[in-house]
Amino acid sequence: MASENVKKLVECEKKAKEMVSRARNERADLLALSRVDADIAIAKLREEHELILEKERARENEEVDRLVEELKSERENDLREFGVEIMGCEGIVDDIVSIVSGTAIDK
Repeated sequence: MASENVKKLVECEKKAKEMVSRARNERADLLALSRVDADIAIAKLREEHELILEKERARENEEVDRLVEELKSERENDLREFGVEIMGCEGIVDDIVSIVSGTAIDK
């Protein structure tokens, strides 16, 4: 009878060790899956962030181009109002506009 109890106890201990081992393996598998999921989520967020930045840069570039054209137009109108020859003063006006606006005007 005592030997049967010892056998059952040894068998229970063996099963318990197997269950613990399986649980550890499952935990390791879940951890690996969560890392993969996290990496995928991070990659998607980076991609979305990059798309947003590209759209924002494009919008800013369009706005800068529009403002530069507006400044050029205003410059030409001002020069006509003052009766100044545009060809002779274009470089000076470009320099002034560049200093004031902080951007260089392409000719």
